[in-house]
Amino acid sequence: MATEAQLEEIIKGIEAQSTELKAARPNLTARRNAMLTSIYTVLGMLVRPPGRPKQLDDLADAFGRLGGQVEKLVDNVEVIARKRLPELWESSAGLSAREVVSATGKLMDRTQPAMRMAAKALREHAEQVRELAGQHERRYNRLVNVYNETAAADSREKLKDLAERALRLFELNQQVYRNSLKANDKLIKELKEVQRRAVAQRFEGMGAVNAVLLATATKGGKFKTILTEDEAKKAADLRKNLSPEENARLSALLSAAPTPEHQAYLLKALANGYSLDAVGKFAEQIKNKSPEWLANQPNLITPVAKPTSDNQNNNNQNNNQNQNATDPNATNQNANDQGQQTPQGGQNPAGSSSPSSSQPGGSDPSGQDPNNTGKSGNDTGNTTGQNGNTTGNTSDQSQQPDGDPTGGISARANPYWSDMATENPEGMANGLNKHSSELGTTYGAREVDRSDNDSVKTALKDSVAAVDKGHSVPVRIGEGDSQEWMLLIGRDGDELIFDNPEGKVVRVKEDDFLNGCMGDDKKSAVSSVVLPKDTAKATASA
Repeated sequence: MATEAQLEEIIKGIEAQSTELKAARPNLTARRNAMLTSIYTVLGMLVRPPGRPKQLDDLADAFGRLGGQVEKLVDNVEVIARKRLPELWESSAGLSAREVVSATGKLMDRTQPAMRMAAKALREHAEQVRELAGQHERRYNRLVNVYNETAAADSREKLKDLAERALRLFELNQQVYRNSLKANDKLIKELKEVQRRAVAQRFEGMGAVNAVLLATATKGGKFKTILTEDEAKKAADLRKNLSPEENARLSALLSAAPTPEHQAYLLKALANGYSLDAVGKFAEQIKNKSPEWLANQPNLITPVAKPTSDNQNNNNQNNNQNQNATDPNATNQNANDQGQQTPQGGQNPAGSSSPSSSQPGGSDPSGQDPNNTGKSGNDTGNTTGQNGNTTGNTSDQSQQPDGDPTGGISARANPYWSDMATENPEGMANGLNKHSSELGTTYGAREVDRSDNDSVKTALKDSVAAVDKGHSVPVRIGEGDSQEWMLLIGRDGDELIFDNPEGKVVRVKEDDFLNGCMGDDKKSAVSSVVLPKDTAKATASA
Protein backbone atom coordinates (compact mmCIF):
# COMPACT_ATOMS: atom_id res chain seq x y z
CA MET A 1 0.00 0.00 0.00
CA ALA A 2 1.38 3.39 -1.00
CA THR A 3 2.54 5.72 1.76
CA GLU A 4 1.91 9.45 1.92
CA ALA A 5 5.47 10.15 0.76
CA GLN A 6 5.06 7.77 -2.19
CA LEU A 7 1.87 9.50 -3.29
CA GLU A 8 3.71 12.83 -3.25
CA GLU A 9 6.44 11.29 -5.44
CA ILE A 10 3.85 9.93 -7.89
CA ILE A 11 2.27 13.40 -8.20
CA LYS A 12 5.71 14.88 -8.96
CA GLY A 13 6.51 12.10 -11.44
CA ILE A 14 3.29 12.66 -13.37
CA GLU A 15 4.05 16.39 -13.50
CA ALA A 16 7.47 15.65 -15.01
CA GLN A 17 5.92 13.44 -17.69
CA SER A 18 3.36 16.16 -18.49
CA THR A 19 6.28 18.44 -19.31
CA GLU A 20 7.82 15.76 -21.53
CA LEU A 21 4.55 15.19 -23.33
CA LYS A 22 4.27 18.89 -24.21
CA ALA A 23 7.78 19.11 -25.68
CA ALA A 24 8.09 19.67 -29.45
CA ARG A 25 9.40 16.81 -31.65
CA PRO A 26 10.98 17.01 -35.15
CA ASN A 27 8.69 14.54 -36.91
CA LEU A 28 5.65 12.28 -36.58
CA THR A 29 7.58 9.19 -35.50
CA ALA A 30 9.58 11.02 -32.85
CA ARG A 31 6.39 12.62 -31.54
CA ARG A 32 4.54 9.29 -31.33
CA ASN A 33 7.47 7.53 -29.62
CA ALA A 34 7.86 10.32 -27.07
CA MET A 35 4.15 10.20 -26.25
CA LEU A 36 4.21 6.42 -25.88
CA THR A 37 7.19 6.67 -23.52
CA SER A 38 5.51 9.30 -21.31
CA ILE A 39 2.16 7.51 -21.14
CA TYR A 40 3.83 4.15 -20.45
CA THR A 41 5.93 5.73 -17.69
CA VAL A 42 2.85 7.20 -16.01
CA LEU A 43 0.95 3.92 -16.29
CA GLY A 44 3.84 2.29 -14.45
CA MET A 45 3.59 4.86 -11.64
CA LEU A 46 -0.14 4.59 -11.00
CA VAL A 47 -1.10 2.57 -7.93
CA ARG A 48 -4.35 2.07 -6.11
CA PRO A 49 -4.94 4.84 -3.50
CA PRO A 50 -4.21 3.58 0.04
CA GLY A 51 -6.93 2.29 2.32
CA ARG A 52 -8.91 -0.90 2.86
CA PRO A 53 -12.59 0.07 3.01
CA LYS A 54 -13.82 -3.32 4.28
CA GLN A 55 -11.46 -3.25 7.25
CA LEU A 56 -12.33 0.40 7.90
CA ASP A 57 -16.03 -0.48 7.93
CA ASP A 58 -15.35 -3.35 10.34
CA LEU A 59 -13.46 -0.99 12.65
CA ALA A 60 -16.27 1.56 12.46
CA ASP A 61 -18.77 -1.15 13.36
CA ALA A 62 -16.60 -2.11 16.33
CA PHE A 63 -16.67 1.45 17.63
CA GLY A 64 -20.43 1.58 17.08
CA ARG A 65 -20.94 -1.69 18.98
CA LEU A 66 -18.73 -0.42 21.79
CA GLY A 67 -20.91 2.70 22.07
CA GLY A 68 -23.98 0.47 22.27
CA GLN A 69 -22.39 -1.71 24.96
CA VAL A 70 -21.57 1.42 26.97
CA GLU A 71 -25.22 2.50 26.73
CA LYS A 72 -26.38 -0.83 28.17
CA LEU A 73 -23.79 -0.65 30.95
CA VAL A 74 -24.89 2.88 31.81
CA ASP A 75 -28.50 1.72 32.13
CA ASN A 76 -27.42 -1.12 34.47
CA VAL A 77 -25.29 1.18 36.59
CA GLU A 78 -28.11 3.70 36.89
CA VAL A 79 -30.45 0.94 38.11
CA ILE A 80 -27.91 0.06 40.79
CA ALA A 81 -27.61 3.71 41.82
CA ARG A 82 -31.32 4.44 41.89
CA LYS A 83 -32.72 1.18 43.31
CA ARG A 84 -30.30 -1.40 44.63
CA LEU A 85 -27.99 0.80 46.72
CA PRO A 86 -30.75 2.68 48.57
CA GLU A 87 -32.33 -0.67 49.44
CA LEU A 88 -29.08 -2.18 50.74
CA TRP A 89 -27.43 0.82 52.40
CA GLU A 90 -29.69 3.29 54.18
CA SER A 91 -27.29 5.91 55.60
CA SER A 92 -25.35 9.00 54.67
CA ALA A 93 -22.52 6.73 53.54
CA GLY A 94 -25.01 4.90 51.37
CA LEU A 95 -26.05 8.19 49.81
CA SER A 96 -22.40 8.99 49.03
CA ALA A 97 -21.91 5.56 47.50
CA ARG A 98 -25.00 6.10 45.38
CA GLU A 99 -23.59 9.41 44.13
CA VAL A 100 -20.28 7.75 43.23
CA VAL A 101 -21.98 4.96 41.30
CA SER A 102 -24.26 7.45 39.54
CA ALA A 103 -21.26 9.58 38.60
CA THR A 104 -19.55 6.47 37.23
CA GLY A 105 -22.56 5.83 35.04
CA LYS A 106 -22.46 9.40 33.77
CA LEU A 107 -18.72 9.08 33.09
CA MET A 108 -19.33 5.99 30.99
CA ASP A 109 -22.21 7.72 29.23
CA ARG A 110 -19.86 10.55 28.21
CA THR A 111 -17.72 8.12 26.20
CA GLN A 112 -20.55 7.45 23.76
CA PRO A 113 -20.07 10.67 21.72
CA ALA A 114 -16.39 9.81 21.26
CA MET A 115 -17.30 6.30 20.08
CA ARG A 116 -19.83 7.70 17.62
CA MET A 117 -17.36 10.27 16.37
CA ALA A 118 -14.76 7.58 15.67
CA ALA A 119 -17.29 5.33 13.94
CA LYS A 120 -18.57 8.18 11.75
CA ALA A 121 -15.04 9.28 10.78
CA LEU A 122 -14.04 5.74 9.81
CA ARG A 123 -17.20 5.10 7.77
CA GLU A 124 -16.81 8.36 5.87
CA HIS A 125 -13.17 7.56 5.17
CA ALA A 126 -14.04 4.06 3.96
CA GLU A 127 -16.59 5.54 1.55
CA GLN A 128 -14.06 8.03 0.21
CA VAL A 129 -11.46 5.29 -0.25
CA ARG A 130 -13.98 3.32 -2.32
CA GLU A 131 -14.78 6.35 -4.43
CA LEU A 132 -11.09 7.17 -5.05
CA ALA A 133 -10.32 3.54 -5.90
CA GLY A 134 -13.11 3.58 -8.51
CA GLN A 135 -11.81 6.83 -10.02
CA HIS A 136 -8.29 5.38 -10.17
CA GLU A 137 -9.42 2.25 -11.99
CA ARG A 138 -11.54 4.14 -14.54
CA ARG A 139 -8.83 6.68 -15.31
CA TYR A 140 -6.13 4.03 -15.55
CA ASN A 141 -8.19 2.12 -18.13
CA ARG A 142 -8.84 5.29 -20.14
CA LEU A 143 -5.11 6.02 -20.20
CA VAL A 144 -4.42 2.49 -21.46
CA ASN A 145 -6.85 3.16 -24.32
CA VAL A 146 -5.04 6.42 -25.16
CA TYR A 147 -1.73 4.51 -25.23
CA ASN A 148 -3.11 1.95 -27.68
CA GLU A 149 -4.61 4.65 -29.91
CA THR A 150 -1.31 6.54 -29.88
CA ALA A 151 0.56 3.46 -31.08
CA ALA A 152 -1.76 3.30 -34.12
CA ALA A 153 -1.95 7.06 -34.84
CA ASP A 154 -0.74 8.09 -38.31
CA SER A 155 -1.23 11.88 -38.35
CA ARG A 156 -0.12 14.92 -36.39
CA GLU A 157 -3.74 15.97 -35.87
CA LYS A 158 -4.57 12.60 -34.30
CA LEU A 159 -1.48 12.77 -32.06
CA LYS A 160 -2.39 16.29 -30.95
CA ASP A 161 -5.84 15.15 -29.87
CA LEU A 162 -4.40 12.13 -28.06
CA ALA A 163 -1.79 14.29 -26.29
CA GLU A 164 -4.54 16.56 -24.94
CA ARG A 165 -6.50 13.55 -23.70
CA ALA A 166 -3.37 12.09 -22.07
CA LEU A 167 -2.54 15.38 -20.32
CA ARG A 168 -6.08 15.61 -18.97
CA LEU A 169 -5.88 12.05 -17.63
CA PHE A 170 -2.49 12.82 -16.07
CA GLU A 171 -4.12 15.71 -14.24
CA LEU A 172 -7.13 13.64 -13.14
CA ASN A 173 -4.88 10.91 -11.75
CA GLN A 174 -2.88 13.49 -9.82
CA GLN A 175 -6.14 14.73 -8.34
CA VAL A 176 -6.99 11.23 -7.12
CA TYR A 177 -3.79 11.17 -5.08
CA ARG A 178 -4.20 14.73 -3.80
CA ASN A 179 -7.72 13.86 -2.61
CA SER A 180 -6.37 10.71 -0.99
CA LEU A 181 -3.84 12.78 0.98
CA LYS A 182 -6.56 15.22 2.06
CA ALA A 183 -8.83 12.37 3.15
CA ASN A 184 -6.00 10.91 5.22
CA ASP A 185 -5.32 14.25 6.92
CA LYS A 186 -9.03 14.66 7.68
CA LEU A 187 -9.24 11.21 9.28
CA ILE A 188 -6.15 11.91 11.40
CA LYS A 189 -7.65 15.19 12.69
CA GLU A 190 -10.95 13.53 13.57
CA LEU A 191 -9.30 10.60 15.37
CA LYS A 192 -7.09 13.04 17.29
CA GLU A 193 -10.27 14.64 18.55
CA VAL A 194 -11.42 11.24 19.77
CA GLN A 195 -8.04 10.77 21.44
CA ARG A 196 -8.31 14.12 23.22
CA ARG A 197 -11.64 13.05 24.65
CA ALA A 198 -10.26 9.70 25.74
CA VAL A 199 -7.55 11.50 27.74
CA ALA A 200 -10.32 12.44 30.15
CA GLN A 201 -9.96 9.03 31.76
CA ARG A 202 -6.75 10.27 33.39
CA PHE A 203 -8.78 12.58 35.57
CA GLU A 204 -10.21 11.69 38.95
CA GLY A 205 -13.59 13.19 39.68
CA MET A 206 -16.64 13.75 37.60
CA GLY A 207 -16.09 17.46 36.97
CA ALA A 208 -12.77 16.98 35.21
CA VAL A 209 -14.07 14.12 33.11
CA ASN A 210 -17.08 16.12 31.99
CA ALA A 211 -14.85 19.05 31.15
CA VAL A 212 -12.82 17.11 28.64
CA LEU A 213 -15.52 14.90 27.21
CA LEU A 214 -18.22 17.51 26.86
CA ALA A 215 -16.43 20.83 26.60
CA THR A 216 -16.29 21.32 22.87
CA ALA A 217 -17.72 24.56 21.63
CA THR A 218 -19.27 24.50 18.18
CA LYS A 219 -18.28 27.17 15.71
CA GLY A 220 -19.50 26.98 12.14
CA GLY A 221 -20.80 23.47 12.83
CA LYS A 222 -17.32 22.19 13.74
CA PHE A 223 -15.88 21.02 17.03
CA LYS A 224 -13.50 23.37 18.80
CA THR A 225 -11.50 21.60 21.50
CA ILE A 226 -10.91 23.74 24.59
CA LEU A 227 -8.30 21.50 26.21
CA THR A 228 -5.55 20.11 24.01
CA GLU A 229 -4.39 16.57 24.69
CA ASP A 230 -1.15 17.78 26.29
CA GLU A 231 -3.02 20.28 28.47
CA ALA A 232 -5.39 17.56 29.65
CA LYS A 233 -2.48 15.31 30.60
CA LYS A 234 -0.66 18.14 32.34
CA ALA A 235 -3.72 19.16 34.35
CA ALA A 236 -4.24 15.53 35.39
CA ASP A 237 -0.61 15.17 36.50
CA LEU A 238 -0.71 18.47 38.38
CA ARG A 239 -3.89 17.44 40.14
CA LYS A 240 -2.32 14.21 41.35
CA ASN A 241 0.44 16.22 43.03
CA LEU A 242 -1.88 18.60 44.88
CA SER A 243 -2.29 18.28 48.62
CA PRO A 244 -5.67 16.98 49.90
CA GLU A 245 -6.65 20.53 50.84
CA GLU A 246 -5.66 21.89 47.41
CA ASN A 247 -7.46 19.06 45.65
CA ALA A 248 -10.60 19.78 47.62
CA ARG A 249 -10.31 23.43 46.68
CA LEU A 250 -9.94 22.61 42.98
CA SER A 251 -12.85 20.18 43.15
CA ALA A 252 -14.99 22.91 44.69
CA LEU A 253 -14.06 25.31 41.88
CA LEU A 254 -14.95 22.69 39.26
CA SER A 255 -18.22 21.81 40.98
CA ALA A 256 -19.21 25.47 41.16
CA ALA A 257 -18.52 26.05 37.46
CA PRO A 258 -21.87 26.57 35.67
CA THR A 259 -21.07 24.43 32.61
CA PRO A 260 -18.57 21.77 31.49
CA GLU A 261 -17.10 24.43 29.18
CA HIS A 262 -16.28 26.59 32.21
CA GLN A 263 -14.71 23.56 33.90
CA ALA A 264 -12.53 22.99 30.86
CA TYR A 265 -11.25 26.58 30.91
CA LEU A 266 -10.37 26.28 34.61
CA LEU A 267 -8.38 23.11 33.95
CA LYS A 268 -6.74 24.80 30.96
CA ALA A 269 -5.61 27.63 33.25
CA LEU A 270 -4.18 25.10 35.73
CA ALA A 271 -2.32 23.28 32.94
CA ASN A 272 -0.84 26.55 31.69
CA GLY A 273 0.88 27.39 34.96
CA TYR A 274 -1.66 29.43 36.94
CA SER A 275 -1.87 29.06 40.72
CA LEU A 276 -5.05 27.94 42.44
CA ASP A 277 -5.51 31.53 43.62
CA ALA A 278 -5.33 32.72 40.02
CA VAL A 279 -7.65 29.93 38.83
CA GLY A 280 -10.12 30.96 41.53
CA LYS A 281 -10.07 34.59 40.38
CA PHE A 282 -10.49 33.44 36.78
CA ALA A 283 -13.49 31.29 37.78
CA GLU A 284 -15.10 34.35 39.35
CA GLN A 285 -14.42 36.44 36.25
CA ILE A 286 -15.97 34.03 33.74
CA LYS A 287 -18.82 32.53 35.78
CA ASN A 288 -21.45 34.81 34.20
CA LYS A 289 -20.09 34.45 30.66
CA SER A 290 -21.88 32.07 28.29
CA PRO A 291 -20.05 29.13 26.69
CA GLU A 292 -20.62 30.80 23.31
CA TRP A 293 -18.94 33.98 24.53
CA LEU A 294 -15.99 32.01 25.90
CA ALA A 295 -15.63 30.10 22.61
CA ASN A 296 -15.42 33.34 20.64
CA GLN A 297 -12.46 34.72 22.60
CA PRO A 298 -9.38 34.08 20.39
CA ASN A 299 -7.03 32.90 23.15
CA LEU A 300 -8.51 33.31 26.61
CA ILE A 301 -5.59 31.60 28.37
CA THR A 302 -1.91 31.59 27.46
CA PRO A 303 1.03 29.91 29.24
CA VAL A 304 2.68 31.66 32.15
CA ALA A 305 6.32 32.65 31.56
CA LYS A 306 7.69 32.23 35.07
CA PRO A 307 10.36 34.57 36.52
CA THR A 308 13.74 32.82 36.71
CA SER A 309 15.89 35.37 38.52
CA ASP A 310 15.88 37.78 41.44
CA ASN A 311 16.13 40.61 38.91
CA GLN A 312 12.82 39.63 37.41
CA ASN A 313 11.19 39.49 40.85
CA ASN A 314 12.60 42.95 41.56
CA ASN A 315 11.08 44.20 38.33
CA ASN A 316 7.72 42.78 39.38
CA GLN A 317 7.99 44.64 42.69
CA ASN A 318 8.74 47.88 40.86
CA ASN A 319 5.72 47.34 38.63
CA ASN A 320 3.56 46.74 41.70
CA GLN A 321 4.47 50.20 43.01
CA ASN A 322 2.83 51.63 39.91
CA GLN A 323 -0.20 49.41 40.47
CA ASN A 324 -0.72 50.75 43.98
CA ALA A 325 -1.89 54.03 42.43
CA THR A 326 -5.00 52.28 41.12
CA ASP A 327 -5.43 49.40 43.56
CA PRO A 328 -4.72 49.86 47.30
CA ASN A 329 -4.80 46.08 47.80
CA ALA A 330 -2.03 45.41 45.30
CA THR A 331 0.86 45.16 47.77
CA ASN A 332 -0.82 42.70 50.11
CA GLN A 333 -2.16 40.65 47.22
CA ASN A 334 1.22 40.38 45.57
CA ALA A 335 2.77 39.18 48.81
CA ASN A 336 0.30 36.31 48.77
CA ASP A 337 0.45 35.43 45.10
CA GLN A 338 4.23 35.55 44.61
CA GLY A 339 4.03 36.78 41.05
CA GLN A 340 1.32 34.44 39.79
CA GLN A 341 -0.87 35.53 36.88
CA THR A 342 -4.60 35.52 36.41
CA PRO A 343 -6.06 34.38 33.07
CA GLN A 344 -7.77 37.00 30.91
CA GLY A 345 -11.26 36.37 32.20
CA GLY A 346 -12.88 39.78 32.56
CA GLN A 347 -13.48 42.66 34.98
CA ASN A 348 -12.84 41.65 38.58
CA PRO A 349 -15.62 42.03 41.15
CA ALA A 350 -14.29 45.37 42.39
CA GLY A 351 -14.40 46.85 38.90
CA SER A 352 -10.76 47.92 39.06
CA SER A 353 -7.66 46.52 37.45
CA SER A 354 -6.44 43.12 38.63
CA PRO A 355 -5.06 43.16 42.18
CA SER A 356 -1.46 42.91 41.05
CA SER A 357 0.54 43.93 38.03
CA SER A 358 1.76 40.37 37.93
CA GLN A 359 -1.82 39.23 37.43
CA PRO A 360 -3.05 40.29 34.01
CA GLY A 361 -6.67 40.29 33.05
CA GLY A 362 -8.21 43.46 34.42
CA SER A 363 -10.22 44.50 31.36
CA ASP A 364 -13.35 42.84 30.10
CA PRO A 365 -12.28 40.58 27.22
CA SER A 366 -15.44 41.45 25.33
CA GLY A 367 -14.23 45.04 25.01
CA GLN A 368 -17.72 46.17 26.10
CA ASP A 369 -17.04 47.00 29.75
CA PRO A 370 -18.00 50.66 30.26
CA ASN A 371 -15.10 50.96 32.72
CA ASN A 372 -12.62 49.72 30.13
CA THR A 373 -10.71 52.63 28.62
CA GLY A 374 -8.56 50.40 26.44
CA LYS A 375 -5.53 50.54 28.74
CA SER A 376 -4.76 48.78 31.98
CA GLY A 377 -4.65 50.92 35.09
CA ASN A 378 -0.94 50.37 35.63
CA ASP A 379 0.22 50.83 32.05
CA THR A 380 3.23 53.11 32.53
CA GLY A 381 5.15 52.02 29.45
CA ASN A 382 4.76 52.69 25.75
CA THR A 383 1.81 51.02 24.05
CA THR A 384 1.43 49.85 20.48
CA GLY A 385 -1.26 47.93 18.61
CA GLN A 386 -4.79 47.75 19.91
CA ASN A 387 -6.61 47.73 23.24
CA GLY A 388 -3.72 48.96 25.36
CA ASN A 389 -1.29 46.10 24.82
CA THR A 390 1.84 46.98 26.73
CA THR A 391 5.08 46.54 24.84
CA GLY A 392 7.61 48.81 26.46
CA ASN A 393 9.57 49.88 29.54
CA THR A 394 9.17 46.77 31.71
CA SER A 395 11.84 44.14 31.57
CA ASP A 396 9.50 41.26 32.40
CA GLN A 397 6.93 41.54 29.63
CA SER A 398 5.37 38.24 30.58
CA GLN A 399 4.10 39.83 33.78
CA GLN A 400 2.39 42.81 32.16
CA PRO A 401 -1.37 43.35 32.24
CA ASP A 402 -3.37 42.72 29.10
CA GLY A 403 -6.46 44.45 27.75
CA ASP A 404 -8.67 42.80 25.17
CA PRO A 405 -7.43 39.21 24.66
CA THR A 406 -7.37 39.83 20.90
CA GLY A 407 -4.28 42.00 21.39
CA GLY A 408 -0.84 41.21 22.76
CA ILE A 409 -1.62 37.53 23.36
CA SER A 410 1.97 36.53 22.75
CA ALA A 411 3.24 38.86 25.48
CA ARG A 412 2.86 35.91 27.84
CA ALA A 413 3.04 32.96 25.42
CA ASN A 414 6.43 34.22 24.21
CA PRO A 415 7.44 37.71 25.38
CA TYR A 416 10.81 37.65 23.64
CA TRP A 417 10.18 36.98 19.95
CA SER A 418 9.25 40.54 18.96
CA ASP A 419 12.71 41.71 20.10
CA MET A 420 14.14 39.62 17.24
CA ALA A 421 11.63 40.83 14.63
CA THR A 422 14.43 42.14 12.37
CA GLU A 423 16.57 38.98 12.63
CA ASN A 424 16.99 36.21 10.07
CA PRO A 425 15.76 32.71 11.07
CA GLU A 426 19.04 31.73 12.74
CA GLY A 427 19.05 35.01 14.65
CA MET A 428 15.46 34.45 15.81
CA ALA A 429 16.32 30.91 17.01
CA ASN A 430 19.49 32.06 18.79
CA GLY A 431 17.63 34.91 20.46
CA LEU A 432 14.87 32.64 21.74
CA ASN A 433 17.39 30.09 22.99
CA LYS A 434 18.73 32.70 25.43
CA HIS A 435 15.37 32.31 27.16
CA SER A 436 15.03 28.54 26.83
CA SER A 437 14.43 28.04 30.56
CA GLU A 438 11.46 30.41 30.50
CA LEU A 439 10.09 29.03 27.21
CA GLY A 440 10.58 25.41 28.23
CA THR A 441 12.36 24.43 25.00
CA THR A 442 15.18 25.33 22.62
CA TYR A 443 14.52 26.35 19.03
CA GLY A 444 16.01 25.65 15.62
CA ALA A 445 15.29 27.35 12.30
CA ARG A 446 13.99 25.57 9.23
CA GLU A 447 13.72 26.96 5.73
CA VAL A 448 10.56 26.27 3.74
CA ASP A 449 11.52 25.38 0.17
CA ARG A 450 8.50 26.56 -1.81
CA SER A 451 9.59 24.58 -4.86
CA ASP A 452 9.36 21.36 -2.85
CA ASN A 453 5.86 20.46 -1.70
CA ASP A 454 7.27 17.93 0.80
CA SER A 455 9.36 20.65 2.44
CA VAL A 456 6.36 22.94 2.75
CA LYS A 457 3.97 20.33 4.18
CA THR A 458 6.46 18.77 6.60
CA ALA A 459 7.66 22.08 8.06
CA LEU A 460 4.19 23.51 8.47
CA LYS A 461 2.66 20.33 9.88
CA ASP A 462 5.48 20.32 12.45
CA SER A 463 4.64 23.96 13.26
CA VAL A 464 0.99 23.13 13.96
CA ALA A 465 2.01 20.06 16.01
CA ALA A 466 4.33 22.23 18.12
CA VAL A 467 1.53 24.70 18.85
CA ASP A 468 -0.81 21.85 19.79
CA LYS A 469 1.82 20.84 22.36
CA GLY A 470 1.73 24.29 23.92
CA HIS A 471 4.69 25.97 22.17
CA SER A 472 4.66 29.14 20.11
CA VAL A 473 6.28 29.14 16.65
CA PRO A 474 7.76 32.17 14.84
CA VAL A 475 6.81 32.10 11.15
CA ARG A 476 8.54 34.24 8.50
CA ILE A 477 6.51 35.30 5.48
CA GLY A 478 7.17 37.22 2.28
CA GLU A 479 10.13 37.53 -0.09
CA GLY A 480 13.46 39.35 -0.10
CA ASP A 481 13.54 42.61 1.85
CA SER A 482 9.79 42.55 2.47
CA GLN A 483 9.88 39.53 4.79
CA GLU A 484 8.30 39.84 8.23
CA TRP A 485 7.73 37.66 11.26
CA MET A 486 4.45 36.41 12.73
CA LEU A 487 4.03 34.25 15.85
CA LEU A 488 1.82 31.17 15.64
CA ILE A 489 0.27 30.99 19.12
CA GLY A 490 -2.75 28.71 19.00
CA ARG A 491 -5.80 27.43 17.20
CA ASP A 492 -9.51 28.14 17.21
CA GLY A 493 -11.34 25.26 15.55
CA ASP A 494 -10.10 25.05 11.96
CA GLU A 495 -8.34 28.42 12.20
CA LEU A 496 -4.79 29.12 13.40
CA ILE A 497 -4.11 32.24 15.45
CA PHE A 498 -1.07 34.43 14.76
CA ASP A 499 0.25 37.56 16.47
CA ASN A 500 2.47 40.16 14.82
CA PRO A 501 5.06 42.35 16.62
CA GLU A 502 2.50 45.16 16.94
CA GLY A 503 0.03 42.94 18.78
CA LYS A 504 -2.47 42.51 15.94
CA VAL A 505 -4.12 39.09 15.77
CA VAL A 506 -4.41 37.35 12.40
CA ARG A 507 -6.54 34.27 11.76
CA VAL A 508 -5.63 31.86 8.97
CA LYS A 509 -7.41 28.68 7.88
CA GLU A 510 -5.29 25.69 8.87
CA ASP A 511 -5.53 24.20 5.38
CA ASP A 512 -4.28 27.45 3.83
CA PHE A 513 -1.32 27.56 6.20
CA LEU A 514 -0.44 23.92 5.51
CA ASN A 515 -0.34 24.82 1.83
CA GLY A 516 2.33 27.41 2.65
CA CYS A 517 0.34 30.62 2.38
CA MET A 518 -1.02 33.20 4.82
CA GLY A 519 -2.90 35.14 2.12
CA ASP A 520 -3.58 35.53 -1.59
CA ASP A 521 -0.23 36.90 -2.76
CA LYS A 522 3.47 36.05 -2.68
CA LYS A 523 4.03 38.54 0.13
CA SER A 524 2.05 36.18 2.36
CA ALA A 525 3.88 32.96 1.45
CA VAL A 526 5.75 31.24 4.28
CA SER A 527 9.54 31.22 3.84
CA SER A 528 10.86 29.95 7.21
CA VAL A 529 9.70 28.65 10.58
CA VAL A 530 11.53 28.49 13.92
CA LEU A 531 10.56 25.28 15.69
CA PRO A 532 11.16 23.67 19.07
CA LYS A 533 14.26 21.50 18.69
CA ASP A 534 12.43 18.19 18.73
CA THR A 535 10.76 19.20 15.45
CA ALA A 536 13.47 21.42 13.91
CA LYS A 537 15.39 19.13 11.56
CA ALA A 538 17.22 21.64 9.41
CA THR A 539 18.68 25.09 9.85
CA ALA A 540 17.49 27.96 7.69
CA SER A 541 19.86 30.38 6.05
CA ALA A 542 19.49 34.14 6.16
